[in-house]
Amino acid sequence: MAEDNKQDKPKTNNPALAYENIAFDSRKFLAADTAAAVDKQHKPEQEADVNATASLSAEDKSEFYLADKKLIILRILQDLPNLDNSELCNLCLSSIYLDYFTYADCLAELCNSGLIAKNAGKYRLTNAGQNVLRSLYATLPKAARSTLEEIIRNAKLSR
Repeated sequence: MAEDNKQDKPKTNNPALAYENIAFDSRKFLAADTAAAVDKQHKPEQEADVNATASLSAEDKSEFYLADKKLIILRILQDLPNLDNSELCNLCLSSIYLDYFTYADCLAELCNSGLIAKNAGKYRLTNAGQNVLRSLYATLPKAARSTLEEIIRNAKLSR
């Protein structure tokens, strides 16, 4: 029976993915990947994105993408604070990287981990959320960052 409990949670050798939600010590993660990042500087960024995900197992990829989706929510709230659920949901869905159910799960996890706060029906980024976003935003694929910046720019213009 003890063996069955150990198999409940998948294990990963990748320190960037060994967490249940995005709230983790980013300093350890970033320190572990500094040497690898220096080695990849001579490669095009898109090639580095592909290489970084190519060696991941299917379980690791699903966690990796879930973290990316949480970063999208954090980034939107950084530039567009005090959005209600409907506004935030519409912006996230327009990114094409999130579907409604994934959005709802990610938002709940971010709130539960203290990276996002909800007050009077409006969401805002906490200091912890700012720190995580600052540390990990560059890990988001370049295409996703470009799309996200365009969505934020258009949302600011329509306000």
